[in-house]
Amino acid sequence: MGKSSSLLEDLIEKAGGCAVIDGGFATQLEIHGASINDPLWSALCLIKDPDLIKTVHTEYLEAGADILVTSSYQATIPGFLSKGLSIEEGELLLERSVTLAVEARDKFWDVVKRVPVHGYNRALIAASIGSYGAYLADGSEYSGCYGPDVNLDKLKDFHRHRLQVLVRSCPDLLAFEAIPNKLEAQQKTDEKNGSLTRLFWSEWLPGSEAYQYPSMAKLSKRFQDHTKPPEGCLDKSTWFNYTTWAVKWVSCLIKPAFETCVELLEEENVQIPSWICFSSVDGENAPSGESFKECLDVINKSKKVNAVGINCAPPHFIESLIWKFKELTEKAIVVYPNSGEVWDGRAKRWLPSQCFGDDKFELYATRWRDSGAKLIGGCCRTTPSTIQAISKVLKEMS
Repeated sequence: MGKSSSLLEDLIEKAGGCAVIDGGFATQLEIHGASINDPLWSALCLIKDPDLIKTVHTEYLEAGADILVTSSYQATIPGFLSKGLSIEEGELLLERSVTLAVEARDKFWDVVKRVPVHGYNRALIAASIGSYGAYLADGSEYSGCYGPDVNLDKLKDFHRHRLQVLVRSCPDLLAFEAIPNKLEAQQKTDEKNGSLTRLFWSEWLPGSEAYQYPSMAKLSKRFQDHTKPPEGCLDKSTWFNYTTWAVKWVSCLIKPAFETCVELLEEENVQIPSWICFSSVDGENAPSGESFKECLDVINKSKKVNAVGINCAPPHFIESLIWKFKELTEKAIVVYPNSGEVWDGRAKRWLPSQCFGDDKFELYATRWRDSGAKLIGGCCRTTPSTIQAISKVLKEMS
């Protein structure tokens, strides 16, 4: 591994074999009173309240985080343009996401390092890169259903500029987060299928439970159980045949989003260590229905990706997924699940569900470490107290 990758390896070693990632960023912003019900989500504070971002970073450092993830998950140039900002202003905000984390880290470390015995590590800064669905802010980051017009070139164009800006901002790491899906690649449709495809995306999908974390099996059943064909479809038989075709088209004849991340790292010759994290809605596969073996077969060939794992998935999935990933890769395994609550992307609210408290995170963090995870933290609905519990038990073990 190159010199840059040793930065991450050194931190893991200093942390006793398992480093701690911070927790839910937007969650903590909202606890402080931030109103972020907006397509930019937590990135809105880059515009409105950058000092609050530094406060939250500091709270996670105090809790024992070894890695701070920047507030850029939902920060994109197109997103900033939609707010009336210029490209240059959007670039400055992306750079600010890294700068704020660095400033919080450096200020905290300047104080801590003067204490003879403190138990902290100098944190690394991971620049967050969310999926295309995060920019859409319509729930598709959880389903991977981007529609028929999103192809590989469009996706790479979308990610490339942001990646370039974040890399030149000099973070310590890059974090591709919550990758959900496969995307259209080569399949072309005739006029009839093209028309039905538009019906599929515009009429059927928004009204379905597809926004509630679908698997392809459930998607197929929902299609075939749909007794009333949409307007424009002549009869039920035609609709059934089309939906069977559509599911195969969505699940098989499209390009994986994670391949876009890998290709961009290679094309841009990025020298910063990176990880790629997937989400999962069934504890077995990516939300698109693609197996993790397929995903990791591609990632394992890249020297640009230093760690792989799962984020923003329910915590009760994590242990079995760590074991699965251990069988599929030699790269470091990173896990930072959410609390177990379910986000309704359309209604923009959390649904009542069974979730993990800090005590369970403390208990399970040891199991995740023993299973093979090298980086552990929290995602949505976790807080500094969650990270403090994880950090405490992991440091006691080391």
